[in-house]
Amino acid sequence: MTKQFIPAISIVAPTYNVEKYVEQFLDSILHQSFKDYELIIIDDCSTDRSAEIAESYIERFGDRMRLIRREKNSGGDAIPKNTGIGLSRGKYLLILDSDDLILKDALEKLYAIAEETQADVLHAERYFTTDAEVVDKTTKLRLETAEAGGFVDKPTRVTDDLAERMKQYSKSRFFWFHWSKFFRRDFILENRIELPNLPASSDLVFSFKCLCLAKNYVRIPLVYNIYRQSEGSMTRKNLSAEKFVKKWVTILVDGLNVMEDFMR
Repeated sequence: MTKQFIPAISIVAPTYNVEKYVEQFLDSILHQSFKDYELIIIDDCSTDRSAEIAESYIERFGDRMRLIRREKNSGGDAIPKNTGIGLSRGKYLLILDSDDLILKDALEKLYAIAEETQADVLHAERYFTTDAEVVDKTTKLRLETAEAGGFVDKPTRVTDDLAERMKQYSKSRFFWFHWSKFFRRDFILENRIELPNLPASSDLVFSFKCLCLAKNYVRIPLVYNIYRQSEGSMTRKNLSAEKFVKKWVTILVDGLNVMEDFMR
């Protein structure tokens, strides 16, 4: 009987109509300096070649890659991400978008910091972004953040005082992108933290729950993610003013209901 592969890191990446980007995303994982990981791709019924491209990489990854094809489109990214989390086996968990990239030493550095700090959550404050479809050595990357300043220059444990965390949260000190965080998998499972099935912003609720429940939440100065927003993204779909308002009002109301249930 073949011994089951138990990786140090599980990478979960939902995939939907990102054929322009997914090959380079997969390359960025395949060429990581740290090899003790598994990659779980959840294809949410792509109508382009995303799943076929991912499938062509399975042999190159060996037993480190799994491709799960959903039979019905979920209408968002929460269900695919929750599916991937449920299938994960690693000590740590990284949830990425399959139209982005990570730097070659990202996993190596994240794992080392997590082991040193024994964090439930590592929180990277900044990231790179680009408008380029193809990223190479000549691509100019912009260093950006979605939160207020006061950045750390070394791994720094966030206060255990929940009231102080909420005060900092209200001042935009914790942005919510899931790909900016590195989780201890048992922390996620033991606290039953899932992404709510919302058409958008499910990662906001997920990250907020993590901020409230993590006993050891650590900020890090590491910049490892290259953010690209694909043309198929929900936020880039052309909507009429009426549909746009309806969509975001629905997200706001449903999101507030989820948050109210959690705060109870």
